[in-house]
Amino acid sequence: MKTTRQPAPSALDVIEEAVHLLRTTPATDYLVWAAGAGPFALAVLYFWADMSRAADAESRLVPAALGLALLFLWLKTCQAVFATRLLARLSGVDASRDHVRRWFRCFSVQAAWQPLGLFLLPMGLVLTVPFGWLVALFQNLTVLGDDSPMAAFRRAGRQCLLQPVQNHALISLLSVAALAVWLNVAIALYALPHLLKLLLGVESAFTLNPTSLLNTTFLASTFALGAVTMDPLLKAAYVVRCFHGDSRTTGEDLRARLRRWQPAVATVLLLFAFFGGEPGTASVVRAATPTPQQVRELDRAIDDVLERPEYTWRAPREKADESEAGEQKSWLARLQHWIGDRVNRVFRELGRLLKRFADWLDQIWGRRSGSSPSWNWWNLNPAGFVSFLMWLLIVTAAALLLWFAFVVWRRRQPTPLLTATAISAMPDLRTENVAVEQLPEEGWFALAHELAGSGELRLALRALYLASLAHLARREFIRPALHKSNRDYELEVRRQARGIPTLSETFADTVRSFERSWYGGRAVSAEHFAQFEAKVQEVRAR
Repeated sequence: MKTTRQPAPSALDVIEEAVHLLRTTPATDYLVWAAGAGPFALAVLYFWADMSRAADAESRLVPAALGLALLFLWLKTCQAVFATRLLARLSGVDASRDHVRRWFRCFSVQAAWQPLGLFLLPMGLVLTVPFGWLVALFQNLTVLGDDSPMAAFRRAGRQCLLQPVQNHALISLLSVAALAVWLNVAIALYALPHLLKLLLGVESAFTLNPTSLLNTTFLASTFALGAVTMDPLLKAAYVVRCFHGDSRTTGEDLRARLRRWQPAVATVLLLFAFFGGEPGTASVVRAATPTPQQVRELDRAIDDVLERPEYTWRAPREKADESEAGEQKSWLARLQHWIGDRVNRVFRELGRLLKRFADWLDQIWGRRSGSSPSWNWWNLNPAGFVSFLMWLLIVTAAALLLWFAFVVWRRRQPTPLLTATAISAMPDLRTENVAVEQLPEEGWFALAHELAGSGELRLALRALYLASLAHLARREFIRPALHKSNRDYELEVRRQARGIPTLSETFADTVRSFERSWYGGRAVSAEHFAQFEAKVQEVRAR
């Protein structure tokens, strides 16, 4: 039976799952991310403003650049720890307690590979084609940073090659969202001084000269705020993408679902162990040994209670001699006794069959120990009853699966389809909106001869021309369309039939002859119609 792989989630599904993951992320994880993003963003803005405006900026260039590089590595390390926490939460694993070893592994991976992204990503953006794969590679290195450098690079490389359509669609959607966020941030920062002046009467240099905001520092600030706003969503989206990519080979998504069900499964197993165990397995509180006087008083109290009317009716009846009772019974009582006896025999036979079936199952699964059977169907202890229910559920489930498979097989059987033949309406050649596909090639020829027989030579000439177009379309020299002109068809034939130069020349002669008669108003005689048909036949013969 042919099986199909579950389709990968779309880019929009990945973004929705990433948003849900961020909504369930605790504040401590965001503090880890903010510990790297905040200092780096402030350092970039300070470095930009200082290097672009200060007169003695050159003397501080080297130490400032070194500090900015260290903050970049710290940023990537915090992002990697944040992403690994998201990935662990998506897998159902508690990763809230980070040890020093994890931080060191994340730092080693980011220090080894992320600086290359400062050079490769701009080059990929210029070349356009490898940009999407490079973005996925370096984002995957952030997500999979809790590993050795080479192992993380191999895993990230495998992940960036998976689902390229999903990856590029994800980058496109996040780019549009980032552009919208940047525009909102820029508008808010531009309007903030004017709002302060309107509400609080605060005058500033930005309200006196609104164009003073339009400088490189303002643009750098808006880009930094936009990047800080979109970065958690970008990391969460690639966490979801890596999670689904790893699940294709490791089944991590199934394990995550099982981890969510662990408390419920543990509760069910505990209840099963408590109520379904053998008698005597539970702990029993042993009371003190009673005295003989207490035993006699207890027996007397029990006898007094059992002699009450509400309990005497449950006592077993004394069995009378069946021979004497049979002679005293009426024919109706004897009939009831005979029917009851037959029913009991039937149930005893069914019990024997179930017993044989149970023994057969014991032999298959090796559950027989020695010569004593492990199945006791009629034992009323909880373990035997639970075993009986368990096997009954297994047989029922197997029957339901067989029934479901039979229903699916029946539905997969091909059903006969009723084929309908489309009845095409006769095209009106007097109108301009006549498509070549309305009739096949032979249909146009038949229509042309029918119109010529009725004296409509001008319409018959157009039908012949449409027949030539249908012939060229069948041979894939042209692609008919209502918006195309005769000149377009002529150029198409010239391009597609380069190896047959006489075809393009003959078709061009046919087009000119048709246009002189149809658009130029030239009268169509029987001789002219015959000549035009000969040209069309020549086109068909090429």
